[in-house]
Amino acid sequence: MAEVDEDHTLFLPCGFSELDADSGEGQASTFFAKSTTLAIDEPKANAFLHSETGSGEKLDGWYLDTGATHHMTGRRELFADLDTSSRGTARFGDESKVEIHGVGSIIFEAKTGEHRVLHGVYYIPTLRNSIMSLGRFDGGSKVLIEHGVLRIWDQRRRLIIKVRCGANHLYVLNINTAKPLCLAARKDDEAWRWHERYDHLHFDALHRLSKYGMVRGLPEIDHVA
Repeated sequence: MAEVDEDHTLFLPCGFSELDADSGEGQASTFFAKSTTLAIDEPKANAFLHSETGSGEKLDGWYLDTGATHHMTGRRELFADLDTSSRGTARFGDESKVEIHGVGSIIFEAKTGEHRVLHGVYYIPTLRNSIMSLGRFDGGSKVLIEHGVLRIWDQRRRLIIKVRCGANHLYVLNINTAKPLCLAARKDDEAWRWHERYDHLHFDALHRLSKYGMVRGLPEIDHVA
């Protein structure tokens, strides 16, 4: 199929933290109830941290990073849901070691009006910029940097991201975050119905449950339409 180069910047759902656990329907409730201690190394991530005095404004946009191995942000208000029981540390290339205060999901609103979810995003309060790991995209996607433009196609070769090179040779995606409270009112949406059925279990956990087939009848939770 030919690659469709349309500048919609759709951003499809992709990327989440893998879990080292045996799947099984009976394990679902206890598996996600456990807190997680995290320790990640990001020696090549383009991370901008607050100084020791806490100075420095948060930076807008998402840095599309080929060196980062995880999605991460320092902006708590972006999360649609956040599991704060998952905590730990992240170490960057300058040997700085900062705290992780949770992992969750962020809902984006594409230019088409669709809502899409990015799973497995680490909340790091001291991080000034938001980082999207290109290595976390699902298999089958195509990433191309050519003539100062970064393009990403999905498995069906539809263009989902197109960003021009900016200052300091960085690629920054500016995309709106959907309002969680507005989405929560949409009772007809299947993802939100399962969210409520499981006592408001965060979407990242629901995504993992569906991925590993741990609940009979649970559809693939990959976006909020």
